[in-house]
Amino acid sequence: MTKKLQPSHVRKYKKDWEDKCSSDILSLSRSRFTFYYCIYKNPIRLREAYRSLSEYERKSSVERLKRRLSLEQDRKSEDKWYGMNAVPQVDIHTIEALRSIYDGEERPSYLGKFKPHPEDPDYSTDSSSQEAMSAFHLYDLWCQVLAQVLAEAREPIALEDIFRFEREEEVDHFVGRLVHFRLSIRGKGIRIPSLWKESPVGTLQAVSKGEYRKCRVRMQVRNMYLFSDTAAINLERGRVSGLGILNGAVLNEDDEMEITVIPLVIGAGGWNLHPEHYPTQ
Repeated sequence: MTKKLQPSHVRKYKKDWEDKCSSDILSLSRSRFTFYYCIYKNPIRLREAYRSLSEYERKSSVERLKRRLSLEQDRKSEDKWYGMNAVPQVDIHTIEALRSIYDGEERPSYLGKFKPHPEDPDYSTDSSSQEAMSAFHLYDLWCQVLAQVLAEAREPIALEDIFRFEREEEVDHFVGRLVHFRLSIRGKGIRIPSLWKESPVGTLQAVSKGEYRKCRVRMQVRNMYLFSDTAAINLERGRVSGLGILNGAVLNEDDEMEITVIPLVIGAGGWNLHPEHYPTQ
């Protein structure tokens, strides 16, 4: 006869299962931050989300991220493509970004002198000197690190989980939550950063089959924050991953679930490992 389960056994099974699910969710989220280079970041929205963190959330999330980056470093070091551009890993620039965020800086204090962008005083597109160019790349990395800190603090959900809902009202419950995504996108109105005045905003769109109906994801990007001219080309059509804020969903005239996401960071290339192959401890 089957031995009767004790309440303690049920509790342990429940906890083990929940821990396994949490680990798998985290692994998927982390894999979507291991892109080879950052195409786009939204500093204004990142800073808004950053201000919402309590001191405890901010500092504890930085400490957890340090441990994760350390566990991931061996795999990253073996990948000849990883780190060709400035991306979070165990190096001096990532460490100084983590320290800056731990201390609560809204603008990294270690940036050198540069001519600020007219639309954002903390953002440099100045290439007049080595110091100014360095400030651009260091700030780009700081934004990527900040996005990962936010993910540690607020546990993003997979965007494809939103595709399972049938009604707009079900999606409403998750509006404002962080979502991570990997999508095949097409861009419209995407322009190189220097043309931001003529075309300030572009749109990314992705279509996916949902549980009940087709889902159409829309994301607006500010062209001034694209990493480079090449990044603009990459967003015309390609496969990307990243982190954003769920902004809502409506049923359109074609009976599609149209989901809007505010992108925080978008990257290209990188890993897509099964959770069991990805370090999470």
